Amino acid sequence: MVSDRMSLHFHRICRLDQITNHLDEWLEFSNRVNLKAPFCQPETWISWMEVYREFEPMVFELRRADKLIALLPMYRKGRALHMACHDLLDYQEIAAHSVSDAVELILRVIASEGENGMSLSFGKVSEHSLLSAALHDPALRKIASVQSRYQSICSTVTYAINGPRGVLDALSSRQRKDHNAAGRKLAAEFPEHVVEHNSGTEIDATRLSAIGRLHQESQIRKSGTSIFADLRFGEFIQRQAESGAPIRVSILWDRPDGEPLAFNVAYFSGDTFYYYLTAYSGRHAHLSCGRWLLVESLRHASSQMDGDFIRFDLLSGEDAYKSRWAKSFYEVSRFQVIPKSLANLPRLAAYSAVYQLKGVKNRLRSRLGVDRLTSLEHEDVALPS
Repeated sequence: MVSDRMSLHFHRICRLDQITNHLDEWLEFSNRVNLKAPFCQPETWISWMEVYREFEPMVFELRRADKLIALLPMYRKGRALHMACHDLLDYQEIAAHSVSDAVELILRVIASEGENGMSLSFGKVSEHSLLSAALHDPALRKIASVQSRYQSICSTVTYAINGPRGVLDALSSRQRKDHNAAGRKLAAEFPEHVVEHNSGTEIDATRLSAIGRLHQESQIRKSGTSIFADLRFGEFIQRQAESGAPIRVSILWDRPDGEPLAFNVAYFSGDTFYYYLTAYSGRHAHLSCGRWLLVESLRHASSQMDGDFIRFDLLSGEDAYKSRWAKSFYEVSRFQVIPKSLANLPRLAAYSAVYQLKGVKNRLRSRLGVDRLTSLEHEDVALPS
């Protein structure tokens, strides 16, 4: 065991030009270790680093001899290291051959950065991920205080697509009826409407500007500021598409060269369609444009698959419309890792108190969310409003 650890080599890469030069190797490695969530691939977090340059990137590698065995993208902010992509993704993941390799890399990061008073912050961790398993490992908890609290629920449903009409046959009769009714209303009011499913270089600045305006207009129905208020977010999406990330933008236009009525941004990889971001025109809410486009996006994705099933992952958020799709769910949590030392005792005490208080609230919130999801009548799930 000792000789095996001595054969390990730990690297910290901070320069952006060196980081981008590693893209091909890191992408091949991420595919080899079956990093499932496509938005956790190197194309996404390198695109983020290229756009949001106010953050100091720090990518950590663990190699056995010259062979890469674990990879963790982070950035420095104050006295903490955070996962790359900040809060722009629904969850993050570590790329590694095994839990033990992932744990070893995190231990090396703590040993390297902890002496400088740095803690590690993992904002969104999926409960079934490799990263979650590593953060629960006893070896890590021997040298660091690991605090966690519930963040959100992700809703999922799996559809059989081997019928004559693909995913439409898998929907309930109520869902098909609502979809057809929305289609008739849309055709009556906008007979020249068109749908585009764009990926790669098709996701250009003009389209991103159009959906950005629509998202900002629709944000008045919600709290907070539209993510498109920061123009760099559109650039982040475009860079991902150009670098080969499996991101796609579906847009419903009122007519060719017209205005968007609804859009969604999704990641599609393997057998899973990840529903990332969406908005629709409030002026035309009576047409149910958003939910009609959602089904059309699922149909388009399923038509490109060879398998018999498509998994629909609505990602984080407890919106009512997501619960009406769900047949299963998983949790996303926030983790704070603080090295155990005398200097860190005040921080350990503060985080422990805060996380315990929030944990009580979030456990109740989680239980209510579970009760809501598991009490659904799935045989007649209504389409999103």
